[in-house]
Amino acid sequence: MTKTKQKINIARIIYDAYPHADLLPIDPERDCRNLPTLLSKVTGENIGDGLFKFMVVEIVEGGESTLDGAIRVIERAREDIEAVLQALQAEVSCRCTCADYCKVAEYIAEQGRNIFTGPMKGGLWNARCLDACILSKKQDDKAAYEFLLSFGDKYAQQLPEGQKLLWQEIKDKATTMFKIAESGGHKP
Repeated sequence: MTKTKQKINIARIIYDAYPHADLLPIDPERDCRNLPTLLSKVTGENIGDGLFKFMVVEIVEGGESTLDGAIRVIERAREDIEAVLQALQAEVSCRCTCADYCKVAEYIAEQGRNIFTGPMKGGLWNARCLDACILSKKQDDKAAYEFLLSFGDKYAQQLPEGQKLLWQEIKDKATTMFKIAESGGHKP
């Protein structure tokens, strides 16, 4: 019988492909005869491996026990796991928390309102602060912090010398606040 005419045993494919499947308390001949049997095994007993159990349950329930459905479910799970992994890696690579950037961005926004008044009483700066808020939700608080610094530097070029100095003081204090947060709350 050719492979295309054989009935595909998804349960056995999952078991055979799973790393360290040999450590699972599963008898592949008996427990992997079909998906309902494997589902009964992983949900009826503590097999000690939540990921394997998750995959079996999702393939049966979300993948309608079909090969195409199984592929769709596992691809979606891979994307979800990748998103979480990227967030964890970003956190490790950043020596501070996004909340630290948020606090500094809020400080810059508030203090900027004191000097970037313009003809609309701060309308342009307030609009940039709103943009930064949207940016922080779409990207992260570091992007918002950097956006406000960049825009403030451009806007400050149009200001009188006294306000330029005030902007520099705000930036210096924001840098100090960030360095303190970055070092775990200890002054550098």
